[in-house]
Amino acid sequence: MNKNNFHRYLTEVDLYIHSIEKIAASQAALFVALMCKLSLIKQSLTDICIFIKKAEKAVNW
Repeated sequence: MNKNNFHRYLTEVDLYIHSIEKIAASQAALFVALMCKLSLIKQSLTDICIFIKKAEKAVNW
């Protein structure tokens, strides 16, 4: 393998690694967004359960 081919090979590998890093970063961002949404859903469900329990207590009084 001559010097030019080796340099081209390293450049291609570098571009490939950079592409993988970009994909991983976008997947990480999607995962964080999903976790935030799930956290909001969990909080909403908790609030609804608290509201229902208070309503049940009010009806039973």
